[in-house]
Amino acid sequence: MNLWRNLARLRPRKSLRFKILSIYGVIALGTIVFFTGLIFENQTDLLTANFRHEIHNLVRSVSETIGKQKVTARDTESFRELAATLFAQNIRAFTVFDDQSRIVFHTPADTNFQLPQWVGQQTQELRAGSALFETNHNVLLDENDFVASAVFRLPAQGKEQLYLHAPLSLATITERLHQIYWQVLIAVLWGLLLNVVFGVFVYRTIFTRVFQLQQATEDVAAGNLTARAVWKRSDDDELDRMGDAFNSMAEKIEETVTAISRMNAEMQQELAFGRDVQESFLPDAATFSHFAPAIIYEPFREVSGDIYGFYKLRARSGGNLHCFFFADATGHGVSAALVTTVILQHLRSAINRSVRPGQVLDQVGGKMEATFQARFNATAVFGVITDSGILYISNAGHLPVMVIGTDGTLRKAIPPGGPVLGVMDQFSYEEERLQLLPGDRIVIYSDGLTEAPSATGQFFGTDRMQDTVVRYAQLPTREMVEHIFQEVKDFCPRFTDDVTLLALSVPE
Repeated sequence: MNLWRNLARLRPRKSLRFKILSIYGVIALGTIVFFTGLIFENQTDLLTANFRHEIHNLVRSVSETIGKQKVTARDTESFRELAATLFAQNIRAFTVFDDQSRIVFHTPADTNFQLPQWVGQQTQELRAGSALFETNHNVLLDENDFVASAVFRLPAQGKEQLYLHAPLSLATITERLHQIYWQVLIAVLWGLLLNVVFGVFVYRTIFTRVFQLQQATEDVAAGNLTARAVWKRSDDDELDRMGDAFNSMAEKIEETVTAISRMNAEMQQELAFGRDVQESFLPDAATFSHFAPAIIYEPFREVSGDIYGFYKLRARSGGNLHCFFFADATGHGVSAALVTTVILQHLRSAINRSVRPGQVLDQVGGKMEATFQARFNATAVFGVITDSGILYISNAGHLPVMVIGTDGTLRKAIPPGGPVLGVMDQFSYEEERLQLLPGDRIVIYSDGLTEAPSATGQFFGTDRMQDTVVRYAQLPTREMVEHIFQEVKDFCPRFTDDVTLLALSVPE
C-alpha cells in the first residue's frame, strides 16, 4: 500500500523517481520487444525452412502415390481409391479437373465450389514444365500462413488428361507455430514480471528511503525539528549512512535552535526588563500638565533610542522655569537605548550648573564625546519656558521644532543651531528666543516619522510632516498627535526606526 501511495505522489517533470522509473520502463520494454522479436524471427526462419522441406517431401510422396493410380473421368470407383490414398497422406480436400478446368470430382462435396484463379496459372506452368522437364506437379508456397497449393498431373488414360489440385498444410508446422506464439507470450510476460519485480526492488531499496529523506528534510525546513528519516537500517549502504548523517545533522540543528530559542527568550526577558527600566526614566507628564503634553512613543524594538524629559526648576530671580528635552540617538535597539541613558545622566548634571539651552547642550555633547569618542552621537533639543511665556531653545542637529499659532499657521520652525551631540568637545549652540502666545503649540518629532518609507520606498519627508502638523494643529493636543501619527501609518506599511511625537500647548 505504501508503494502505491508513494507512486501516486509522483509529479511529472519534478520527480526524480518519475524520471528514473520512466526511463527504466522504456528501456525494459524496449529490451523485451527486441529480444522477443529476435527470438520470434529466428524461430520462424527455422520453421519456414522446415516447412519447405516437409512440403516438398509430402509433394514427392503424393506424386509418387498418385503416379500409380488409374483415374478416369467416368470411373467413380477410381476417385474413391484416390481419396483413400490421399487421406492416408492427411489430405482431406482435393479437386480433380480436366484441361478445360472443368471439375470432375471434388471432396468434400460442394456443388458451389470453383477452382481458385491461381490454380489455372499453376496448371499452365505445369504443362509448360512438363514439356521441358519430367515433372508431374507444381507447388505454390505461402510461407506467411504455412500452407501450399499443389497441382498434380494424373496419369493419362487415353486422350483424356486430368489434374488434381490439393491445398496442403502440415499439422505439425501449425502446432509448432502456435507453440511459438505461446512461447513468445510467455517470454514477454516473464520479462515484464522480472522487470516489475526488479523495479519494485529498486524502488523499495532506493526510492523509499530517498522519499523518507525528502519528507524529513521538508518537515525540518517547515519548522518540525523533531522530524527524522526513519527506516530499518539493515544494509549499512550509502543511503543508510546518509540517513544517519541527516538524523545527526537534524539533532544538532534541533539542539542549536533550542539553545538559541532559550537564549532568545532570556534576551527577550532582559529586553523587557530594559524597556521597563527605560520607561522609568521617562518623566511624569503631571510635571507639565498645564501644557497639556501629548506624546506618541513607539520603540522600533523593545527599547528605544528616543528619549524626552520634562523638568520644573526655580529661577534665581524667582518664578518657575519649565524645561523640556528631546533626544534621538543614532540607530535603534539596545545600543541606542544605552546612549540615551548616558545622555540623561549628563543632562541632569548639566542643568544643575546652568539652564541656558546652548550651554546645556554643549556640556552634554562634550561629555558624550569624551565617553564615546565620537562613535555614538545624538540629535537633541533643549528648551526653557518662563512664567511670562518666553521660549529659549537650542537645536543640536535635530529636525526643525515647530511652533504653531492659534490660527493654525506656522509661526516659527526652529532649525538646527549646531552639530549633533557627541562629535565635538566644545561648541556654542545658537539660542532662539520667542515670545509664546496663549494657545501656541510646540511640536517635536523624531526622524522615525519623516523617514517612514511608503510601499514604493518614498519617505514621508519633512515638508509633508509640517503640512500634516499644520492641518491638525487646532485640535486638542491628544487628538492632534493621534491624527498625525495615523496619517504617517497610513502612508507607510511599517516603521523602520523609533518613533516619537511630542506636542505642548501654551496655557491660555
